[in-house]
Amino acid sequence: MIATKTPAIDKAARIFHFIAGKGSATYSEIHQNVGLPQSTTSALLASLTTHAFLRQKNGRYYLGLIFYELGNKAIQDFDFRELAEESLVFLRDRTRLACHLGVLDGSTGIYLAKKESQNAIIVRSWTGKRLSLHSSSLGKVLLAWLPEDGT
Repeated sequence: MIATKTPAIDKAARIFHFIAGKGSATYSEIHQNVGLPQSTTSALLASLTTHAFLRQKNGRYYLGLIFYELGNKAIQDFDFRELAEESLVFLRDRTRLACHLGVLDGSTGIYLAKKESQNAIIVRSWTGKRLSLHSSSLGKVLLAWLPEDGT
């Protein structure tokens, strides 16, 4: 875990990561595993619960729904295509081939971004198009990175 100049944030982050890794945790589990004094653990859990970062049920602490809310907002404001742009251009220029960004969606894939080749070879694909996993290069890449059990 990274230490910053704001120890309270660092301590809260350690609690968040611990609970996220377990799904839920009791006060004792948090205190024993996060390595904070009892009084600090107690005060942080109370404050984080008050501010909806944590919720408590039957003696266990869970991440609060505010993470869902903030996560959705972050995704709305996050342009993954802008982030991938530089890499797609680099790959296209290096290989002189069309380059795609896509994701697995059930038994198919979906093109999310594309950088067309500078050559005369044109790949018939577009953003939003579904692709067969077994008959496309992007599909084969997606299949190659699946866990061995196929899930």
